Amino acid sequence: MKKLFGSIVGLILGVVSAHASIVQVTYSGTVVAGSDARGIFGTINTGVEAYVGQSYVAQYVFDTSRATGAFARTSPDNNFVFGGADFVNLSPATSAQVSVNGHTFSFNPIAYSQLSGTSQTVDANVQKAYARLHVDSSHDTLLDSYVRANDLGPYTVPLTITENFTYHVLPGQTSISQFITVGGYVTANIDTLTIRDITTGVPEPSTWALMILGLAGVGFAARRQRRSLRNVSV
Repeated sequence: MKKLFGSIVGLILGVVSAHASIVQVTYSGTVVAGSDARGIFGTINTGVEAYVGQSYVAQYVFDTSRATGAFARTSPDNNFVFGGADFVNLSPATSAQVSVNGHTFSFNPIAYSQLSGTSQTVDANVQKAYARLHVDSSHDTLLDSYVRANDLGPYTVPLTITENFTYHVLPGQTSISQFITVGGYVTANIDTLTIRDITTGVPEPSTWALMILGLAGVGFAARRQRRSLRNVSV
C-alpha cells in the first residue's frame, strides 16, 4: 500500500511540475492616433486621427511550452519566451487580436512572437508582448505592446509572464500598443495590463492538495480495516 500510495503521489507531483502555462495577455487603453484605409475597424479614414479617443484592447494568447532552450528563460529579473518561423520553430503566441470601435481584427502570429518581463537595472522594468504574422515584412501585420516603469523606482511592473496579475500604469510611465497592417495602423496609450493563466484541464494547486489528502485518508482507512480483520480472525 505504501508503495502504491508513493507512486500515485509521485505521478501527481510529476504532472504538476510538467505543467506549462497558457496565458492571456491583455493591454487596455485609449486610441491616440490611427489610419484605416481598409475600414478594418468599421470606418474608412486615412487621416491620422482615426478612432482617436476610443477604447482599445490588444489581446494575446501564449503557450509557454512552445518555447524551449535558448528561446525561454525564467529567473527573478528576466523572463521570456520567443520564437516563430523566423527561427524555424513554433511561435509561442497562438493568437493575437486588437479591438477598436466595436470591431476586432485577429491573426495567427506564425512569423514571430515574444512575451517578456525584464529588469533593465539601469532605468526600468519592462513588460512586452509582440506578435507578427508574416515573414515577409513588406506585407506585415503586427501587434506590439509594452509597459515600461521608469524614473519612478522602485520599478513597479511585475516581471512574471505566467502568474496572474493586473497592473495599472502610473503617471510618467511609458505604455504604448501599436497595431500595424496593410492600409492602416492604430496607436494607443495603455492604462491597464493583465496577465491571466487560462490553462485548462490541470487542477489548481489547492485541488492537488485535496486529492493528496484524500488519497492519504483512503490509505489510512484501508490500513485500519486490515488491522481490524486481523484482530477478528485471531
